[in-house]
Amino acid sequence: HVKKALMGMRHVYHSRPIKLVPIKEMVDSISVNKQKVANIVMGSWVRMRGGAYKGDLARVIDANFADNQCTVKLVPRFDYAHLQAKEEGTHQGRVKPNHMLRP
Repeated sequence: HVKKALMGMRHVYHSRPIKLVPIKEMVDSISVNKQKVANIVMGSWVRMRGGAYKGDLARVIDANFADNQCTVKLVPRFDYAHLQAKEEGTHQGRVKPNHMLRP
């Protein structure tokens, strides 16, 4: 099946026999590095790795090891500059595009 996969490829000489590449010369492009994962403990602090809450702190409430899921309680993010501008009345809100400038 190797010969069938190489059929039609340029710069592959089918007149020479196929040889295995020595292991020392193989490229480590398919190497898998398994990282040791710490067990999740209820009440421990974790950092979110993806989604809208990426990088945020959360506390583990419940862990379901069978489904590889856990329930977390996120620490809220406050935009203090936005809240201060809203209290002072200088809050601009969303800037609406000016439709009068359309050609």
